[in-house]
Amino acid sequence: MKTFRKHFRTLSAILSLVLVCAFLFSCGASKNGMTAENSSGSVKYESYDKDYSYSTSAPKEEFLFDIEYDEAVSPDGTANVADPLEGRKVIKTVNIISETKSFDTAVKSIEQQVNILGGYIQSSKVYGNSLSSKYTNRSASYTLRIPAENLNDFMNTVGDLVNITSERENVDDITDSYTDIEARLTALKVQEARLLELLSKASKLSDIIELENRLSDVRYTIESYEARLRNYDTLVAFSTVNIEISEVIDYTEPAPKDSTFSERIKKAFSESWESFADGCKNFVVMFVYALPTICIWAVIIAVGAVIVIIKIKQHRKRRKKEATDDNQTK
Repeated sequence: MKTFRKHFRTLSAILSLVLVCAFLFSCGASKNGMTAENSSGSVKYESYDKDYSYSTSAPKEEFLFDIEYDEAVSPDGTANVADPLEGRKVIKTVNIISETKSFDTAVKSIEQQVNILGGYIQSSKVYGNSLSSKYTNRSASYTLRIPAENLNDFMNTVGDLVNITSERENVDDITDSYTDIEARLTALKVQEARLLELLSKASKLSDIIELENRLSDVRYTIESYEARLRNYDTLVAFSTVNIEISEVIDYTEPAPKDSTFSERIKKAFSESWESFADGCKNFVVMFVYALPTICIWAVIIAVGAVIVIIKIKQHRKRRKKEATDDNQTK
């Protein structure tokens, strides 16, 4: 009986010790959960109020998500696509070949549009309007400088003024070259400041001459780099548009992308008859154009032929008369 009681007390003590350890462990875990940050995005408890309510600090990732969502979606619900060239130094050049039926109106409208958008005409050439080539269609060639922010507006407008047959755009990214020149320019200005400081302290004539020569070279290089940067700024701020305009009777029809063999035969037959008809018309026009010249040459040839015939007849009569005289003499 005593042995049973002894074992019972020992077992009770062990169970009590286990319960105490479990209680202390649970309290420690709860305390750590109240104070430690949760890296998986759970709520962090910061302080308790008197009414047993608590304030929370939302995870940083949730606010970032809200900001990115607002920037990625515009108020009308469409996605905003970031411009890959934003913040970079780019030079845009557009080459356009076009045609028009109203040459004077098209040229005047393009010049007005350039002025409206704040650009200017760098060079222009209009030819084919001389008296010696009155049957040659006129054409014009322009080099335009359009503000970079208005280039899309100009391109949308020029398509309504002329019929564009060819369009090519080139984008030259000069960001790296521009940044490199800026860095060199900064270093040269620092060198210039140091040379000026040394020059102010120099006392020997030879040192002064050498410092002035070096300072002159540095300033020349600085001016050269500054001129390049100004040129870059102008090319970036104003895009270049090279446009050629030709006066035509009919616009060039775009070739069909997918045409069958029968359609190609039909088109070739139709175009051949059109070419034949145009050739006949051109022949008649050229014949009428050359008719006065033909008539003059015809009269000259007829007069010459008459003179030759008369001469031949006179020569024959003379020889015949001489032959008759010889026979009578014999």
